[in-house]
Amino acid sequence: MVLGFRSGPLIEEDVRHAILVSDGNAAVVLEQPLSFALRAATGALRPVIAVPEIRRTRSSVLVQR
Repeated sequence: MVLGFRSGPLIEEDVRHAILVSDGNAAVVLEQPLSFALRAATGALRPVIAVPEIRRTRSSVLVQR
């Protein structure tokens, strides 16, 4: 989490710079192979992280008294 807070503004600045250099074409950020790989990894890991938390929350809510 700390890494995200530290690197977030730097990444945002780099993305803005890339869009400015490409004359406002935001697709340049999505077309690069590294960018695509990072987005795919993020998309794949999101459910892995979220599903256990959803199950834990659901089991605590569905407990019958």
